[in-house]
Amino acid sequence: DGSCECYEEFSGESCLMCSDGRSGKECTPTCDAQEECSDNGRCLDDGTCECYSPFHGEQCTACDDGLEGEVCERPCDPIVDCGGNG
Repeated sequence: DGSCECYEEFSGESCLMCSDGRSGKECTPTCDAQEECSDNGRCLDDGTCECYSPFHGEQCTACDDGLEGEVCERPCDPIVDCGGNG
């Protein structure tokens, strides 16, 4: 039928536009570290986050084991914080 079937990263009638979530000449994945990585990591070329220590998780929102708090600054005490039951 003469229509184009675009590669995943491209879109549009002639495959000249980037698909949603992609930008640049080669339509690489876009990532806003503040938004995507919760400002607790940096964006990698594939659009995923590399979390700064002591954060982890897909969006860098979880604290490493033994830490808690908004910026993972406090040690978690199982007796005080979990009533000795966790």
